[in-house]
Parts: sequence; structure tokens; C-alpha cells
Amino acid sequence: KGPSIWDEFSIKSGWTESSDGGQIAANGYNYVKEDVQRLKQLGVSHYKLSLSWPRLLPHGTNSSINEAGFQYYDYVFDELLANGIKPFVALYHWDLPQTLQDDGGWLSSDSITWFKDYANLCFERYGDRVKLWTTIEDPFSIAYKGYVSGEHAPGFQHSGNEYKVGHQLLLAHAEVYQLYQSKFRGHQGGMD
Repeated sequence: KGPSIWDEFSIKSGWTESSDGGQIAANGYNYVKEDVQRLKQLGVSHYKLSLSWPRLLPHGTNSSINEAGFQYYDYVFDELLANGIKPFVALYHWDLPQTLQDDGGWLSSDSITWFKDYANLCFERYGDRVKLWTTIEDPFSIAYKGYVSGEHAPGFQHSGNEYKVGHQLLLAHAEVYQLYQSKFRGHQGGMD
């Protein structure tokens, strides 16, 4: 896994308690079987999760594919489906690869292409099993809390950024939606 904007943000003094990072958190990475069994026992029919962009593409682009990261999600989806649970997947939930942030992050017009290329890989790899996708989780928090108030990664405090970032997020969403509709939805059987 490559570093994400949250890795960088969380180690800055004062941003998190004791400057702790989120490397371990609930440790779901190591408890897939157990967690899926708990979901099954609860009678859960669908499970929403997000993919970690820097886990799949450590440097953010297709030039650095982490096959172990892709295999991890293969395992997660296979376990869910084997237990009758349908995965509902968010492509992006706030964890931009740090290398892309260093190149401008969501303020860069390149972010649209970065996101589309990443999404294309995810659809190619997982679309046979994932039928429910969402592109970008909570774009308001990304744009405002990440780029204006500084409450979230990357921690910027610049009024006006929310418009540029919001615009980029909308364009990235539209590009990925069109990509899925035109290239994947029909033969993969994805839902609207």
C-alpha cells in the first residue's frame, strides 16, 4: 500500500490524538472471514465498503499496480458472495494517494483522468462480482473539509477551493459514470 493523504494528515502534530495514524483501525484487513461470518449471522444482505486507491495503485496511477492489493479485494468479494452478501462498493472514500496530492490532488485537472483510469481498473477486475457501485463518497466533505476548513485530509484552509475541487469531483464522477455505462454495465450486469 502506498501512502494516502490521510496517512500524511494524521501524523501532523495536533491533527489526531497523539498524532496516531489510522494504519490499524478496526483491523478488518486481517479479519475478513470472521467479519463476513458476523455479517451473515446478522442476516445482512448487502455490505457497503470502499476500495483503497493507494492500496491498489500505490503511486496513484496504473504505472504502479499492487497485485496483492487487488487480491485482497478479490478475497473480500469472494467471501461476501460465498455467504450470500452482495458487495456495494465506493470507488473513493477520501483516501487519495499522497503522490497524486503532491501533484495537485483534486485541485488538478489531471485528477479526472487519474480517477477514470483507476475506476477502469476496478471495473475490469471486480465487475464480474460487484454490481452496485458508487463513485465518490461525500464530495462535500472532500471539497469543504479537506480544502477549505482543514478538518479533513489534505488539511488545506483556503476559501474558494471548494468550488474548484467540487467541480473536479463532479467531472470525475460524470466521466466514470459514462465509462461504466458505455464499457461495462451491459455485459457485467451492473445496477443503476
